[in-house]
Order: sequence, then structure tokens, then C-alpha cells
Amino acid sequence: MRFTLIDLIILIAVVFAISSGYRRGFWLSLAQYAGLVLGVVIGATLAPIVIRAFSLNGAAIQSLVAIMILIVLGTIGSSVGYWVGEPIRLRLLAQPRGGRVDSFAGAVFSALAVLSVSWFLGLSLARIPSPPLSAAIQRSAILRGLDGIAPRPPAFLARVETIIAGVNFPSAFSGLEPVGPSAQPLPNSINTPGVQAAAAETLKVQGFGCGGIVFGSGFPVGPGMVLTNAHVVAGTQGTTVRSSSGRSLSARVVLFDPERDVAILYVPRLALPPLNEASAQA
Repeated sequence: MRFTLIDLIILIAVVFAISSGYRRGFWLSLAQYAGLVLGVVIGATLAPIVIRAFSLNGAAIQSLVAIMILIVLGTIGSSVGYWVGEPIRLRLLAQPRGGRVDSFAGAVFSALAVLSVSWFLGLSLARIPSPPLSAAIQRSAILRGLDGIAPRPPAFLARVETIIAGVNFPSAFSGLEPVGPSAQPLPNSINTPGVQAAAAETLKVQGFGCGGIVFGSGFPVGPGMVLTNAHVVAGTQGTTVRSSSGRSLSARVVLFDPERDVAILYVPRLALPPLNEASAQA
């Protein structure tokens, strides 16, 4: 494991965070970072709503709009946090020793906050469709060390990580790829009512696993029950299911059989009926 450019960037960010945290103090730093996180979480909740409301099509446009919403609301949240924390900081500065203790605590807290943000971004970006960046993140000594000791992200950050991991980065060799064969026409069998009904009830399953988000699929087999593969939810936390309409629901594993690679998820707010099943002979 060697020192990489990403490690250097993280160390520089930590140095700036220590300097900034010392000037701002603990309570002002805490208020700003709390406002930033709250703004980003609210932005991740609103992003799908805005995209659907304006009928935005195309993965690139959707990713760009979602990221812009995260940035804008995160900035607003940080500004609100500053407005809340500044009076506390001024009161502490009026005390003989309160200002110095607050400054040292702010430096330590800001350094830890930057490391946490770096780890979360690395966790999110490690699975983007950009091999050079993904490989650089995987080789980072600092990020691998943080990932070894940090717990899994809380479930409420799942939507944020999904947006970040879904950003479409341009390929470094765009325009140089060989021309592949033309796509084959789709068979008429995919347009049958049965196939369309099954597609409407197919759910996207995701959870936080080792190194990033783990994706899979499933379908309802009973009231609030979803059948998926065991390897999709093995070792994951914050499991959610997403319907074809884009609605995301919290889920928990109630049956896990790794030998048969089968798992059952309980989704309390799932309103889909069980998928019709039938037996057939080969």
C-alpha cells in the first residue's frame, strides 16, 4: 500500500481544516458541518422529486441536477449553521480560557470531519464508471485505513451516496473506442402483458457493503415481503428497496440462507401485490 495523489490531497485538506477549525472554534465548526450535512440530506431527498417534477431525461442531466441541488442546499445549510454558531463562539471568546479551549477543540473536530467526509466520498466514488479514478481511490492508503476502522454509513445517507455514485464521469478515451456491432432488435416477447407486469414489480435492492453500495434486484412474494439473493444483502447495512417509480423504502432482512443464495426482506411500507408465479416444463 503506497502513498498516492489522493492521500496528498486529503492531507492538505486536513491541514487547512485544522487551521480553519482553530479560527472558528468547536461550536461554530460543529454548527457549520451539521448544517452542511443536513442540507445535503435534504437535497438528496428533494433531488428525485425535482427530477420527476420537471420530467428530466438522460442520466447525465439527472446526475448534474442532483449534484447541483446537493451543493446548493449544502451551502445553505452551512450558512445557517454559521448563523447559529457564531453567537456561541463570540460568548466563549469573552471568557478568559474558553476561547483557547474552543479553538483547540475546533481544530481537532474539523480534522476528524474532513477525514469522515473524505472517507464517505471515497466510499461513494469507488464504484463510479471511471476505472482510473476508482482504482486511485482503491489504492489510497488513508481511505483504506479509514474504511478498516469506520462503521458503515447510516441509512439516511444512502440516498446521498446513490446520487454521488451515479454521476456519469466522461471517459478519458471517449471517441477512441472501436465501433461495436449494432444492437440486435428486441424480441416481441418482452412486450407481453406478463413481462410488463413483472417489470413493474421488480425492485432494486441496495445496501452498504464492504467498499461501497451493493446493488441487486428482488420482487414481492407476500405482504411487505421481498425475495432477493442472499449475496446481495450479505454483510450490508441500511438496506433499501426502490420501486420502478423511484420510491425508496427501508427494508430489513428477516430470512437469510447463504447455501441457497436466498434472502427475504421485510418492507413495512411496500404496497405492491405478490408477483404471480407459475410452473413451466422445459
